[in-house]
Amino acid sequence: MDNFDFQFCKFIDYNMSYLTYADFCNKCALIKKMFQELNYYQKRFYKWYVYANINMGMNYKNTIWQYLNFDDKEYYLNLLHLITKKK
Repeated sequence: MDNFDFQFCKFIDYNMSYLTYADFCNKCALIKKMFQELNYYQKRFYKWYVYANINMGMNYKNTIWQYLNFDDKEYYLNLLHLITKKK
């Protein structure tokens, strides 16, 4: 890991950041599109970002991660279901 360069993480600050589950849902299509273009190490780093969020429970984090990694509509519907459940 000594030669590992984390300079690519600026994408989190500018385009893929969110604070709450509702914030993620508002930007989910953009975030997913950008996520699909990341390489393996960037995706792994983003996974740490998703699961380090203290503003939501593990169920929400798991739903976000599943949505980002699978193309099935079911995962998008799960996002929407949890946002309505939270209100």
